[in-house]
Amino acid sequence: MVWRKQLGKMKDEQERHIHHSTFIVMLRKIFNQENLLALGLCMIILLLIIMTSDSAPQWIYQGF
Repeated sequence: MVWRKQLGKMKDEQERHIHHSTFIVMLRKIFNQENLLALGLCMIILLLIIMTSDSAPQWIYQGF
């Protein structure tokens, strides 16, 4: 009976390891260097738009 419990624990650990490694492989595919650079560039552009949006240029309103 003891060996059945040990065998069950070993199977659980192996399955957990397989799921863990699959998750890591998936994350590495999603967050590769090219995607991280693109995400960083988008974040910088978005930050620039947000930071400069409150200061509207006066020349836009000169005709009104």
